[in-house]
This record gives sequence, C-alpha cells and structure tokens, in this order.
Amino acid sequence: MTLESKIEEALHAAGIAAGDTVFVHSAVRGLVLSLLAEGRRDGNLVEAAAEVLHSAISTTLGANGTIASPAFFYEYGRYGTPFDAATSPTDKRLGGFCSWMLNVPGMRRSLCPTVSVIASGKNASEICDTGTGFGYGSMSPWQRLVDLDAKMLFWECTPRMMTFVHHVEVLAGVPHTYNKVYDAPVTGLDGPFDGPVVSAVRYLDEDFEIVYELARFTTAATEAGIVRTAKMGSLNLQVIGFRDAEALLLEKLSQDPYFLLVKPPVFTPGKIPFDGGSGAVNPKLRHVAEKVSVEVKE
Repeated sequence: MTLESKIEEALHAAGIAAGDTVFVHSAVRGLVLSLLAEGRRDGNLVEAAAEVLHSAISTTLGANGTIASPAFFYEYGRYGTPFDAATSPTDKRLGGFCSWMLNVPGMRRSLCPTVSVIASGKNASEICDTGTGFGYGSMSPWQRLVDLDAKMLFWECTPRMMTFVHHVEVLAGVPHTYNKVYDAPVTGLDGPFDGPVVSAVRYLDEDFEIVYELARFTTAATEAGIVRTAKMGSLNLQVIGFRDAEALLLEKLSQDPYFLLVKPPVFTPGKIPFDGGSGAVNPKLRHVAEKVSVEVKE
C-alpha cells in the first residue's frame, strides 16, 4: 500500500468523505519520516510530504470537495508589512502544508492578512471571496465554513491549534478581545483592496494576564463525542465539525466567557474594558452628534 493510500484510509476512518469541505490544521513531520523510510532523499521532503497529504485529501474528497487551511501573515499586524494574497508567505509555524497550499492552481485567499484563509476546490471562492477585510464574524470565511457544514482536520496536531475558537468568541462577545483596525495596504488576488481591515485581538496589557489554553475545550469536545479520531501507523488525526464546535463553544462561553483562557483576566477598575459607568455625555461628543444630525438632514 502506498503512503497516499494509507492517508486516504485514515481519512475515511476519521469520517472524511467525498464532497466534504475540509479545513486542515497540520504538521507533516511524520510524513517526512515516512518518505525517508521509503528511501526518499531527493528534493524538499517537507514540500513532498505536503503534496502527498494534499493529493490524498483531494482524492478522498473528489471533484466536489474543498480543501482549506490557515494562511496567516502576522507581519501585517506586527510591523505593518503590506499584504499580497498571491505572494505573502504563510507563517512558518503553520507548517509546510499551509505554505504549499499557495502553489495550488485555482487557490483563493481571503483578505484579512492576520487570519487569512486559503482554499482550493469547489467552494474555494465561496469561502474566501467574502468581499470584506473582516477577520472574524458573520462576514468572514469562518462563518462561510460553518454555513458549509465544513470539517476541521487535525493532522499530526491536536484541536488545541483551533483558530476557529476566536470566531466563536466574537459571536459570544467575550470581554477580553476588541476589534482592531489596520491600515497597511492589502492586495487581493483580484487587485488592491481599499475596504476596512478589521480583526478581533486580545488585549495585550500584561497586567490583564490574558493567556489562552484550549485544554478544557478539547476535553469537553471529547466528552461530548464530537471528535472523531483515527491513526495512520503511529500518526494521529482528529476531525471535528465546525457546527459541532460552534455549538459546544457557545454553550461553554455562555457559562464562562473565559472558558478558553488559563484563568479570568485581571482587569483594572476604571480602565477599559472594566471602566465603569460612562457618566454624562461628553459635551464635545454631543456637539459632534448634533452637527452630524444637521448634515444628514440637509
């Protein structure tokens, strides 16, 4: 049995089927070792491993399937580096598969650089071509993935890598994040984008002590029976449906908005987001509101 056939067998065992839309979180170290065991020594083995994984997933999904993955470009948010959907590399920590996805013919890539999503296949445009620069929320690729009843595949990694949790935090309205506006240039696959680029981020104030840890979620997901697991030799894979993850997260966040954190934030009284009553309307703001109202009437 070929390595690709073994991957396909494992995917089927984890519930991946023809026509599915699959969002891939991955590491390919185990596949690199498998290639070495087969005697492969030539070329870039990380790229070769990514290619065989992509090919196996594509074969499993068939002509009506869709493959998506993270394509985050953190330099945009950290240093204001302009983003080009065609050429800006994915963050190295996302792994070789995400980087390799940039070379897939017909790929699409969404416009919010820090949480960009890349996809190929039947639903690629529906997922990525939202026409907005919103990272999360109802107008983001994450909502499209929910609407498509997509599945998350964790290949050689665990659901603790799940970026989707932040989309659900936006839906729930947790108090430890805010919507950040970016102004560095963005160029999509179809040309320059001049709309707003906005994404939810956590407060970075060290005094707040906001630290994420998804262990409670992964335990809850396993106990709820929404995680399907399989193995390919010593390699592990897990699959969770977007809708199942969303429902569980909303339930948990409604009970504890800090469910995905190590502990509740240490917010400072009098300081956003724990800044207390707003008091009387600032006279300057009242003047601005009245001025705008007059201009609208005119």
